[in-house]
Amino acid sequence: MRSLRLSQALWQTPQIAESMLSRLPLGRFGEPDDVAGLALYLVSPAAGYITAAVFVVDGGLSLASVMG
Repeated sequence: MRSLRLSQALWQTPQIAESMLSRLPLGRFGEPDDVAGLALYLVSPAAGYITAAVFVVDGGLSLASVMG
């Protein structure tokens, strides 16, 4: 995976990883399963009436930046 290699330095360099993790409310990097759960929901009958929605899967980063 090309994107994996590009972002690998983010979690393999301790100074960068610590800086990023300190800003993430969930305190951890996202995993493929974090996105997979949303994808499974969206293809299920439970999401049958959802249209034109934006789902942010970022561990709370966007909310933290707004909340200060």
